[in-house]
Amino acid sequence: MPGPLFALYGVYPWRVGSLRSRWQVESQRVSDALRRRAHLDAGPFRPARGHTLDDAWIPNGLAPYGFERTQRVSTASVNDIPISCGCDSFRRVAQRHRMVIDDSTGGLSIEERARTLVRVAACGTPVVAGGDLSALVPPALMLGSAEEMSARVGDPEQMAAIAYQQWSAVFDHFSPAESAVSITIASHRPRFIDFWLPQITQQVHRPVQVVVALHDTGFTEAERDRIRGVLGESGIDVVIVDVPSSKSLGATLDLARRRADGNVILKWDDDDLYGSNHVVDLLRARRYSGAPLVGKACDFVYVGSRDVTVRRHQADRETFSPTLSGNTLMIDREALDAVGGWSDVSLGEDASLIARVRRAGGNTYRTAGFGMIAVRHADPSRHTWNLDIESLVDGAIRTWSGLAPHAALVDVPTNVSDAVRRSAVGES
Repeated sequence: MPGPLFALYGVYPWRVGSLRSRWQVESQRVSDALRRRAHLDAGPFRPARGHTLDDAWIPNGLAPYGFERTQRVSTASVNDIPISCGCDSFRRVAQRHRMVIDDSTGGLSIEERARTLVRVAACGTPVVAGGDLSALVPPALMLGSAEEMSARVGDPEQMAAIAYQQWSAVFDHFSPAESAVSITIASHRPRFIDFWLPQITQQVHRPVQVVVALHDTGFTEAERDRIRGVLGESGIDVVIVDVPSSKSLGATLDLARRRADGNVILKWDDDDLYGSNHVVDLLRARRYSGAPLVGKACDFVYVGSRDVTVRRHQADRETFSPTLSGNTLMIDREALDAVGGWSDVSLGEDASLIARVRRAGGNTYRTAGFGMIAVRHADPSRHTWNLDIESLVDGAIRTWSGLAPHAALVDVPTNVSDAVRRSAVGES
């Protein structure tokens, strides 16, 4: 019996364990696919649990999932954070704290302190780095003294903004995006050129191409020349496509898609506000989520009829979800081509794309809403998005008088934000 027993308890358990592992992986894959087909959340970002923290400054598996919803109970010293553990354990420890402060008295080397603070920030927890770390960490990790930061992170809104600034700076510094992006914009309003043109030229990401689909016959040759000239002077390749006004919005976007050269396609609305890191924000989300289609949460909305900016209460940010802000959709070119491009509709073209990508087995990921403000004009006929203004304003978790780009960390030129506000309230 020793031989059979050895086979039963020695060899077969290894094989059974291997089969069980394969079955679990396959079951999870099938479950995620079924949830996507049903338009359900495909689950939170799952870190690489087997990845330790000894391989890189920000290993695979560290991402800001849950930074806005996690209950924070204390401020910690960098010496209280473990420097040798798995990614998942590290994230849990880091996100227990409202803030982590640099302390040079704990025996850690300069590099150990810097590496730990970078990783904490990559998890979405605000940090305060000492001045002697300035050569090792991004400047965003030294936004103020411990006393100043302690007062700021006590406000949940400010804590979320600081966390966003720091984790985005960390990812961009240690894992920069390298993709050729084509921005596609459909516009039938010549006067909105003054809104979107300067916002695109201030984007920090390069290389970028802009495909402008002029969805109207009212654009003059001088306006076309201006678009080509301004974008060309900024080192941006531009393609202008004239589209008959009889074409649907989806068909117009699809014509732009056919002329785009980039391996990543970004949809841009002509009347909303975007910060200079908008393209980078979405490339970052695409990189750490692995999803072929990403977008921001529509957290900030300017309501022209009330002349207020509101912060909406939504579901979790930094999560796989079918709910993405349509004016921020970024998709892999291959994925967009695989589902046949944009649907030939003028209502629901964004929802249609999201649904078709998920039915095809692709995941969709929602990142934080900072860096974008959706502008709601006082004249509702200008929008295809049906929105209950009363519920939006009354249900806001925070409100600012007027158009408040600073609240959403949108760094548009003042003359642009002023022009957008006047248009939204109906003054011009």
